[in-house]
Amino acid sequence: EMELQPLFERNAGQLQWYCLDFWSAELKLPVRELKLETAHLISLRPDADTFLAAIKQAGKRVVLITNAHRDSLSLKLEKVELAPYFERLISSHDYGFAKENPQFWDALQADIDFDPARSLFIDDTLPILRSARDFGVAHLLAVSEPDSRKGPKDTAEFAALGDYRELIEGL
Repeated sequence: EMELQPLFERNAGQLQWYCLDFWSAELKLPVRELKLETAHLISLRPDADTFLAAIKQAGKRVVLITNAHRDSLSLKLEKVELAPYFERLISSHDYGFAKENPQFWDALQADIDFDPARSLFIDDTLPILRSARDFGVAHLLAVSEPDSRKGPKDTAEFAALGDYRELIEGL
């Protein structure tokens, strides 16, 4: 019997935490196939597509950055038509650093040359939002309810985003 807690604690926030190959090897389970079985749970947040269309229409650069492994990202994109809204879809695996790591932000900056002072970053993970803030990303929003089945969560020092329509009004 494997004790999972120490394994989780050792790897949380590290790139391998988000890697299907890592977990398949570590747990001796077909994680990729297991993810396929839960693919029906993947859905778009209400009004996210309206928001993405509006900011693209307003001439803003729209980039998706995710810790999801490319395989997980592909699975999500098969379920949700998101790709057309984004200039780029970037996995932290492309850079070799998770979004929690300051080196991720350096790599992102070198890759897409964005101005942190004029950027909005939305995420559902507090350590990632703190990492973005430390890099100098000026506009940060936490997702108040990342999992619609679990209810709202505490977003600590970050303003909470509940409804994407609130952001469209400011465009």
